Amino acid sequence: MKISVFVIIQQNDRFLLIRESNPKWKNKWFLPGGKLEENETFVDAAIRESKEETGYDVAISGLTLVRLHTKAESRKGLRIYLSGRVIGGDKKVLVDEHSLEAEWFTMEEMKSLEFRENISDLLLKHILEQGAVPTTTLAITG
Repeated sequence: MKISVFVIIQQNDRFLLIRESNPKWKNKWFLPGGKLEENETFVDAAIRESKEETGYDVAISGLTLVRLHTKAESRKGLRIYLSGRVIGGDKKVLVDEHSLEAEWFTMEEMKSLEFRENISDLLLKHILEQGAVPTTTLAITG
């Protein structure tokens, strides 16, 4: 089963998003994240993917949501959505295979963006729950 992790990073009223470089979703916006690599924890994957796609170093603060997609073949698998915060680094400025760019947006500004899939429910859950459950309360093993 494919396992992917994504990170919701919020500073004040803005969320950090990336513009996809993957041909499947090219130019569409989404949360930083991607597939778990072999022998990698979901937290390590989230930190690595965030750095690759945004340029920022992040700390993971908790779990927001876990979703199992079983219907659409292109989305099949387990998705783990974590909350995190920027702790260093600089915003990405070079286009590469990981992302075209990273940018901060308010919820209002996001209304005009084209997303690879709807994330408004995730962001609202994140806001309402003021982050997430600490990651120490969840272990996913194979």
